[in-house]
Amino acid sequence: TFSGLKSLRVLHLQYNQLSSIEASMFNDLHSLELLDLKKNQLETVNGNLFANLRRLRVLELSDNQLKTLNASTFASLSELEILSLEKNYIAILDANLFKNNAKLKQLTLYSNNIDDLSQQSFASLKKLKLLDLSRNRLSSLHVDLFEVLENLCDLYLNENELRSFENRTFKGLKELKVLKIQGNKFYELKENELFRGLKSLEELFIYNDTTNYISSLKATLQNEI
Repeated sequence: TFSGLKSLRVLHLQYNQLSSIEASMFNDLHSLELLDLKKNQLETVNGNLFANLRRLRVLELSDNQLKTLNASTFASLSELEILSLEKNYIAILDANLFKNNAKLKQLTLYSNNIDDLSQQSFASLKKLKLLDLSRNRLSSLHVDLFEVLENLCDLYLNENELRSFENRTFKGLKELKVLKIQGNKFYELKENELFRGLKSLEELFIYNDTTNYISSLKATLQNEI
């Protein structure tokens, strides 16, 4: 379909009813920088679909029916800066899924079914500035999960099933400006080092509908911010 379009830089395929795409569909699009596939019906993405899109900077896959992603799906996208995967049915993220996406600045994964994250899930994303994990099924977080995200400015963990936070879950996030943890299932914040080191924090969202941790929270904030 797109054979010979070697100078094409932007391709919009959103709002169609695509349920699958042939692995060779984008093979000639060597100059493509933006690919929009949102609001289709994709259930899977062939591991080689993006293999020749080495200049791609923006990839939109939100509002599909994706359940799993092959570890090699984004392996060739070394220039990728924005990746949107929200509003799918993804439950598991392979530990190496973003291994070759070191230039990624924005990663949105909200409204999926993610219930666990490997310690290495974001290990290569040192340039990441926004990470949205809201509206998933996370009940706990590895204490070192965010440690390498030294340039992260926005972190959204709201509306998950988090019951507690390990001591200094947010350590290393020196540039963090916005942190959202509201709408989870914790009742108090006991760790008095939870927010230690967040010297750039400007906005903190913690409100809940059923909480009794306000006194504990007050002490935590007074000690750390």
